[in-house]
Amino acid sequence: MGSNKTLVAYESKRGATEESARKIVDTLPSKFQLDVDLVDLRVQSISNRFLYQNIVVDDRVRAGKVYCMSILRKKYLTPLI
Repeated sequence: MGSNKTLVAYESKRGATEESARKIVDTLPSKFQLDVDLVDLRVQSISNRFLYQNIVVDDRVRAGKVYCMSILRKKYLTPLI
């Protein structure tokens, strides 16, 4: 595992969250020397979550609800037993 491997995962309905996620991806390598992968959770899956030292979730919030966290919980954050 690379110690500076970072995943930025997002889900965007109208494009604003994607734009925000891309800004994060543009900033992290230059400012913090991180190796960054970008994943759109609507069309891609995370092949191996254990490759990443850091995971950043960029998601829209509407009426107090964070949307893609439910996708992450169902697919990737289940107990490993």
